Amino acid sequence: MPRYYFNLDNERNLRDDTGEMLATIDDAKAHARIVASEMGAHQTGEHNKNLWISVTNEQEEEVFRVSLDGKNWR
Repeated sequence: MPRYYFNLDNERNLRDDTGEMLATIDDAKAHARIVASEMGAHQTGEHNKNLWISVTNEQEEEVFRVSLDGKNWR
């Protein structure tokens, strides 16, 4: 099962060194949206537009990103 990392991407780029073992990229995307929602609940909406959860795979390639306001992803 592949491991995905959920990094907080802002001016400091905080890396997730542990990651999560998830079966599919769709599972990783769903997990990223949950993490972003939980983290975003503790910040202001304007602040959340500039913070992202960047999901990377074991090869350190970004496979998905979602803003903490949950409105933007790619």
